[in-house]
Amino acid sequence: AGMQILTAGGNAFDAAVAVGFALALLWPSWARAQSLDTIVGISGGSGLSIGTGDGDTVMLRSPIFLVVEVGLVFDGDRTLEWTPGLIFELDGRVSAGIDPSIKKLLFIGDSFGIYGAVGTPFFFAPFTLLGVRASVGGMFRFGKRLAVFLEARINAFFAGSDLPDDGALVKTDVGLGVRFEL
Repeated sequence: AGMQILTAGGNAFDAAVAVGFALALLWPSWARAQSLDTIVGISGGSGLSIGTGDGDTVMLRSPIFLVVEVGLVFDGDRTLEWTPGLIFELDGRVSAGIDPSIKKLLFIGDSFGIYGAVGTPFFFAPFTLLGVRASVGGMFRFGKRLAVFLEARINAFFAGSDLPDDGALVKTDVGLGVRFEL
């Protein structure tokens, strides 16, 4: 849904709203949520990028990234989050984007949890990149409101101003972060 909006000339906000409506169709109970809990996460890290295009393949270190997420938990189901995140990268220039995702958590006891997530990262400044993301991670909770986590991400970008017409970019990143429940 978001890609259709972007290819039709819409902006990042329009695409994010379209993705939100598509998610509401997939999980109608979210559209009728009676309560909403908020989780804030901040993480950073780096990794490896592999790019193709014009018949060449290039491998290099991924830019250092910072992700700020606000996870929305509907109706008290602490195992499922919708996260409209912001992502920033620094590698000679600062780039900014959005990274909406769905995260499924599995808690093992009171302190430890693992999770998987899928998302659609979209960079909009100073260049454009659109892709898909899958990630897995683990977290350790300190009490009810604070946790640290380690996450591995794979991003595949297939459209954007920084890619040649026949190009793609795959990024594998590892990040370390902290989460707060509000």
